[in-house]
Amino acid sequence: MEQNNFFEMRRRRFASCLALVLGMGFCLTASADSIQISLIPSDAVVNPGDTIDIDIFATTDSTLIGFGFDLVASDELGFEGFTVGPAFVSPLTLDGDGLAGLSFSGGIDGVNVLIGTAQYTALSIGQAVIDLATTPGDLTEGFAQAGAGFFDVTSETLLLSVVGISDSNGNGDSSVPEPATAILLATGLVTLVRSRK
Repeated sequence: MEQNNFFEMRRRRFASCLALVLGMGFCLTASADSIQISLIPSDAVVNPGDTIDIDIFATTDSTLIGFGFDLVASDELGFEGFTVGPAFVSPLTLDGDGLAGLSFSGGIDGVNVLIGTAQYTALSIGQAVIDLATTPGDLTEGFAQAGAGFFDVTSETLLLSVVGISDSNGNGDSSVPEPATAILLATGLVTLVRSRK
């Protein structure tokens, strides 16, 4: 009896592995369909310390069933998190950054469909750059079509201006001395000068 269970379990594992390999083969096939990805910031100009949301939209005529990608940002920005759009569920991924989503409702298509929102904090003054990237051969990254492999992806680089007052380390500091503090300091200096006479 135990031996039959052992062989049944091995047969099921083999069938699962075969289905996985065949499924990956379908996903790796070349595709002529394309998808346009747009990165739209909540603000184009931010100050150091500000939080900014980057909405990520997809435009396609074919059905998108899942995605995984990297967002490569310059040193002026710090990644805080990612929230998938309403048509997707956040899967457990091996990639580690959480920039992924699956659609269990049959997929989506259309113009400017929200696939997710990335949150960043502005760290220092400068021209911030964000690029969308996928690693070739990484099965956790790409934009998957329903039954037809991966989309050919096009997207544009996003540029943000981080402005403000910078301290000597290049870190932003938007604080401005209050007039009362300046008056108090000036009064103290005048009193000090008068007391020396």
